[in-house]
Amino acid sequence: MFLGNGDRTSAGGGVYGSSSFLTLTGCTFEENIAAYGAGLYAGGPVVVDCVFSRNGYGYSHGGAAHVGHGGTITGCTFEDNVAEFGGALWCGSGSTITDCVFLRNSAHYTGGVDCLGSTTIEGCTSSGNSSEWKAGAIYMYDGGTVQQCVITDNLAERSGGGIYCGTSHSTRFSAAWPAMTSRSARTRRACR
Repeated sequence: MFLGNGDRTSAGGGVYGSSSFLTLTGCTFEENIAAYGAGLYAGGPVVVDCVFSRNGYGYSHGGAAHVGHGGTITGCTFEDNVAEFGGALWCGSGSTITDCVFLRNSAHYTGGVDCLGSTTIEGCTSSGNSSEWKAGAIYMYDGGTVQQCVITDNLAERSGGGIYCGTSHSTRFSAAWPAMTSRSARTRRACR
């Protein structure tokens, strides 16, 4: 267990791993703080069956975790984390997020998962996440894939209560729309 570690100017309050050779399995990250990735900061790690709870602080990227390009996150739970960008998770391009649960995370921008290009999110559940600006649950900055996810009861004060697509690149959806019941002040139509 990684509990209560870090400070507001550092990266990786719980764990800092600069390379992509880091594998974490069955870990718990709780009440850690950092400017980037309060629980975990790593470049392209493999993270399996971990729990991230109550990490972050209001001026950070990735309240629970900040994962570099090509990271793999599988079977993890992210709950009650907070950040400025990506209340639960900030991830670089080419990342894969599978069978994860995102509950009650919050941020100024993107309550749940804040992604760069070509990220795949599959088989995940996102509920009760909130953003003061856009993307209650998921922000797909530069295209990617969201498939077979349940996205319910998320809130963005401005746009994209469920998913916000940020650029003109394609974001593909499969079996996600019927399960979406998120709320937003407006809906952006940039998704294709």
